[in-house]
Amino acid sequence: MTMGAPTQPERANHDDARTTWLDVIAAVDYLAQGPRWELTIWEAIEEAVRWWILDYVDRDGLPVTNTASWDDPDPLRTAIGMTLAELPSAGIPDGWLLADALQNALSAWTRQMADLYNNSHHWPAPTNPRTIPAGPIDPDHHHHHTHDPLYDNHTAPPPANP
Repeated sequence: MTMGAPTQPERANHDDARTTWLDVIAAVDYLAQGPRWELTIWEAIEEAVRWWILDYVDRDGLPVTNTASWDDPDPLRTAIGMTLAELPSAGIPDGWLLADALQNALSAWTRQMADLYNNSHHWPAPTNPRTIPAGPIDPDHHHHHTHDPLYDNHTAPPPANP
C-alpha cells in the first residue's frame, strides 16, 4: 500500500506526535468495533511501520531485505527489524531518528485509514473502556512509590546498626 513515505527525514514535532498517537488510538477504537473487527493497537503499529518502510524502500526501486508473511509469529518484530535494516541511521547523510520514522509511519497510517474508512475525516475521540473514573492528577507527585528504591533513582539507605 502506498502511503507516500518521504524520501528525506522529516523531524517529528512533539505536539504532532501526541496528536498522532491519539489519532491512532481513536482509529483503532473505531475500526476494531466494525470495519476491521478486533484490530489491536499493536497490529495497527505493525501495519503502519511495514507499509511505510516498504514505501520508503520502493521510492528508488530497491529490494527489501525482509518482509512479513501471513504466518509470521511476530510481525511487529519483523516490521521494526525491516525498518532498522533499511532506514539509514541518524548521524549519517539522509539518516533518520527512529522516533521520526515511527511518527511519519503512524501519521501516514491514520490518514490512510481515515481515507478508507472515515471519508477522510479526523477520528472522533476514542471511547473510555474504564468503568471507574480516573482520579485527579497531583502535579506535586513525581514518583509512583515514594521512597521505594525499586522505583526511585535513590539508593537504599544503609542498614541500621543494632
